[in-house]
Amino acid sequence: MLYRRFSGSANSWFFSVDVVCCLYLENHFDKMPEEDPPLISPKDYHHRERRSFRLLGYCYCRSLLSKNSILLLVAVILFLFYIFIGALFFQEVELKQNEEERNSISEMKKQFIIDHPSVTKDELESFIETITSSVRHGVSPLENGPLSWTYGNSFLFVTGLVTTIGYGHVNPISVGGKCFCVFYILIGIPLTMLMMTALVTRLTRPVRALRHIMLSRIKLHSTLVMLLHMFVVVIAILGVFTIIPTLVFYYTESEWSLVDGLYFTTISLTTVGLGDYVPGENMKSEEYRDLYKMFASFYLIIGIVFMLLLLETICETIYHIPALSSAITPLYSKDAITAEELALAESVREVHQTYGSGDNSPDRCNSISSISPSLSQLNAVESDLTRNLVSSVN
Repeated sequence: MLYRRFSGSANSWFFSVDVVCCLYLENHFDKMPEEDPPLISPKDYHHRERRSFRLLGYCYCRSLLSKNSILLLVAVILFLFYIFIGALFFQEVELKQNEEERNSISEMKKQFIIDHPSVTKDELESFIETITSSVRHGVSPLENGPLSWTYGNSFLFVTGLVTTIGYGHVNPISVGGKCFCVFYILIGIPLTMLMMTALVTRLTRPVRALRHIMLSRIKLHSTLVMLLHMFVVVIAILGVFTIIPTLVFYYTESEWSLVDGLYFTTISLTTVGLGDYVPGENMKSEEYRDLYKMFASFYLIIGIVFMLLLLETICETIYHIPALSSAITPLYSKDAITAEELALAESVREVHQTYGSGDNSPDRCNSISSISPSLSQLNAVESDLTRNLVSSVN
């Protein structure tokens, strides 16, 4: 008589583990018993449950100690090291200048109090805090300062929202504006990503056609030709959407240097958007300011699309060059044991669809017993995995 333990969600898990073990045996042992395995007793079933969990534990530990996992760990450590080095660099470079600016402002406040003895230090601090808060919300404190929510500025604002640039030079203050901003982002960002993905897909066709032409016309090694193709695409995109706009902003923005223009284009096209430089903020002509901001918004949208095309081209080049692909692929590829477990999990799902979960009918129990491995075979699997685990550690 079979020992029936397959009722309820918890027992469905035991059934899954049991099927995984037997499927693993079928895939890894050439010699399987031709006759059906004998029915097991409750005591043997409990033993098999424990060994099944032990088997899955071995599989998990082996995947953690695999070469790919170690490479991924090294990559994560290098990434964190890159973050720490960047933070130390900016602290070293910017902290001194920040302290100088702060001391300069402190001296100006002291001089102001001396020149205006009727104003106390607390009153001055409160006034400066109010002005700072207004500037942070995009409201100009100047008497003839520009309005924040003109159509051109609003156009640039929503462009920053849907492209995730987010300059932060203006932001909604009213409750209605904040609520609308939330829903606008939730709808706008997926639509923008969908549109950009479709455009990049279309633009990759001529880029790939250029690569095929270069491979057929240039009599060099294919790896060199693909690297040359990537170099041409990178120079073309960066030249059109970084160098030329830098020169344009240098001549149109009176207070920007060439470094400021290059800094703005790079920060914007990579969707970082710090907001310390925003086009059109210092433009004196009110008539053309909105039009200028709208043109800047279209430039940002088109530029981000071509930056995505640039990344797609670089990834395709790495994929088609075996030396580069073999060095990077292990970082995100599945381990052999993991892929195997996924295949077994898919088989378990099919078995569950066939037999259901929670059915205690005799036919189903007989089917389960027909695919249950014997304890000796499970011992062999356990020994095999133990040897592999020890060899991986060594």
